[in-house]
Amino acid sequence: MNVPVIIKDFHYLVPDEQLDLAHKVLREDQGLPRSIPPPLLLKTGGDFYAKASMYRVTRYTSVALAQHLVLYPASIVSYAPTELELKSRLTSLSCPLCETILVPKPPAVYASILRMMRSYTRYAPTRITLESQLSELIGYHLYGLEGGYIDTDDEGQCEEFEVDQHVEEATRIVEEWRATSQLRDEDGWIADTLADIVRGKRTVEDVPCLLLQSL
Repeated sequence: MNVPVIIKDFHYLVPDEQLDLAHKVLREDQGLPRSIPPPLLLKTGGDFYAKASMYRVTRYTSVALAQHLVLYPASIVSYAPTELELKSRLTSLSCPLCETILVPKPPAVYASILRMMRSYTRYAPTRITLESQLSELIGYHLYGLEGGYIDTDDEGQCEEFEVDQHVEEATRIVEEWRATSQLRDEDGWIADTLADIVRGKRTVEDVPCLLLQSL
């Protein structure tokens, strides 16, 4: 029996004013069918599905199995132009129509995630997803612990993977971002929060959230 291989979708941020044009190109010019996420994904993934436009590029029709080009309005993350770098686009096409793509700089990604987290209530699906993404990003990118989960209460495991050294280096990087104003952090809360999480003084659940107004 052939088991289908699930390939991750390709996610793109599109300037809000160009979204209609992007939809036209994918739907009419390229003939890509649009997928509608089922209610369960909308409940568990929040705005990552509610604000997404998913165009199927594989023969599978199931959202779980199909591979998609997923478009988001750029306003969902609100990157500043200076936070984006022009990079060569990775593609298997020999003559792609677009050879470059704008990619956010690492500190801008962290600041964007933290800003988004603060705009949702504590247990909103989008907020919960962002907490998981931030935790994984810190582990793989800032700590450089590609081996997966490490029990910080296990002294032997921490010593084996030199966790303390990784934390020190990650803290140095965040402080450098703070000193060079790369976090676009007007009142300082983003740098303080990220630095505390990296040091282990706070957890991702401690990031400020949107408070519900009392009735």
